[in-house]
Amino acid sequence: MARAEPYAARALALAPELAEAHAASAYAQWGDEAFDPVIESFRRAIELNPNYAIVHTWMANILGDDLGRYDEAFTMQEIALALDPLSIPAIGNHVRSLFAMDRIADAERELEKLASIAPAFH
Repeated sequence: MARAEPYAARALALAPELAEAHAASAYAQWGDEAFDPVIESFRRAIELNPNYAIVHTWMANILGDDLGRYDEAFTMQEIALALDPLSIPAIGNHVRSLFAMDRIADAERELEKLASIAPAFH
């Protein structure tokens, strides 16, 4: 990621109105342990393109896994799935959350969907 950061920064400088530039910048900085700028960049990417499903998935990951803000993360997961119901990362994250919330029947339904579209991942 360290090698990607200058390219993401350059993309952002060239096209600050491009959601992908904000998403790339955030993703490249994610491992730096400073989560506020990453979240701000992901939020900006979503503002610029509300249908950017994978950014919703990444936001769910950072909110839940890194910050313990599980309710917000789950909301982001649901948005990601609504935008891209066949997204393997979105389904996988959603399944983990459903299990964590003891919603086993819901998780099993999602796992069945995952098995039908990505048997190796399932």
